[in-house]
Amino acid sequence: MKKKTTFFQSIDFKIIFVFIVLLLVALELIGTYFVRQLETQLVTNFQEEKRLQVGFLDNTIQPMLLDDETAEDSQEIARLIEDFSGNGILEVQIIDAQHYVLGTSDRTQQNSVGSKTSDKDVHQALLLGNTVTSQYKDQATNDRIWKLVSPIVASNGSNEILGVIALTTNIESVYEQISEITLIFLNSSLVAVAVTVILALFISRAITKPITEMTQQTIQMAYGDYSGQVKVYSKDELGILSTAINDLSTKVEEAQETTESERRRLNSVLTHMTDGVIATDRRGIIIIINDKAMEMLNISQEMALGVSILKVLKIDKEYTLRKLLENEDDMLFDFSTDEVPITLRGEFTLIQRETGFISGIVCVLHDVTKQEKIENERKEFVSNVSHELRTPLTSMRSYLEALLDGAWKDPEIAPQFLAVTQEETDRMIRMIKDLL
Repeated sequence: MKKKTTFFQSIDFKIIFVFIVLLLVALELIGTYFVRQLETQLVTNFQEEKRLQVGFLDNTIQPMLLDDETAEDSQEIARLIEDFSGNGILEVQIIDAQHYVLGTSDRTQQNSVGSKTSDKDVHQALLLGNTVTSQYKDQATNDRIWKLVSPIVASNGSNEILGVIALTTNIESVYEQISEITLIFLNSSLVAVAVTVILALFISRAITKPITEMTQQTIQMAYGDYSGQVKVYSKDELGILSTAINDLSTKVEEAQETTESERRRLNSVLTHMTDGVIATDRRGIIIIINDKAMEMLNISQEMALGVSILKVLKIDKEYTLRKLLENEDDMLFDFSTDEVPITLRGEFTLIQRETGFISGIVCVLHDVTKQEKIENERKEFVSNVSHELRTPLTSMRSYLEALLDGAWKDPEIAPQFLAVTQEETDRMIRMIKDLL
């Protein structure tokens, strides 16, 4: 009976599953690389843009810091940084070399102008003359903040650090842009997965349809129906397999017809044989028995098939299968009843493959009841004849021995002994004539 396969056990599902897994792995690798590269590029572009703005401010403010007129310069600095806003810039501070805040773009922090800053990044930039960058999250808004502290170095060749520009920007917009692009990528991936599922379904159906037809044909062949033919859809491996199955179906049908013909011939031979034939498998279980054997053993086919040959021949108590295989002599079996005497002689032959593996036993039974009866009568006849002949011979021998011992000299006894000897001789002659 054909076992029904569920969709999740089918090749269709496995092909779709493999396609989806491969696509997801590819999308994951591509997406991870793409998002990381995109994040790096956007963040780098944002930071480079801010550095350019700080560099422009640096070039504008540097002459003011070199000038001694700080009052006018402070007003000019305040005017410059006041207009320095937009595109995520939160605050710009100008700090001189003595750590004093010269100006800030944050109107709420104007009271810090003229006071010393306690910013560690500013102190580090003034001390080492290096640009300091840092990124952190704003505890109030949870936005990412990027901070740039760039030293203002004199361009007159003295390399004197005149101060620093501290720029604080909101870089969260860049990450929001990355998130939007990532979401677009995920939506595109879902569409790609859906399209892949549809394409994989078509591809799997194109592959599994010939396989399904080949499966149905092999099942029909297993049940003995060789009439069907598998349709060849292409010249690829599946097409070659379909052609091979069609050829196999034809050859199996021909072999089945030949086997069936040989089986009928064998059954006819076994049916008309005058001897009984029993065939077993390698375990000694009867698989074939002809009518003559059933008649000899007085059993039916149902009682014999599937039963050990030792039990059917009634030798299971004296013999094991191994001992029976080792016995090379013929065996006699007595199946006599009160009404009919039956004596059978069994000849055993092993069925061996070329490798020497024993695959079964064939037992040929001959009815030797008459031969055994004749043999018994012959033995009885010889016994009786020998007994009948032995009696007169013994008597004659005793009289002749007496005569030899001197009784022939007695004129009264000698004639009597000779007369008895002659009578016994005549008696044997009559017996021999009767036997002949």
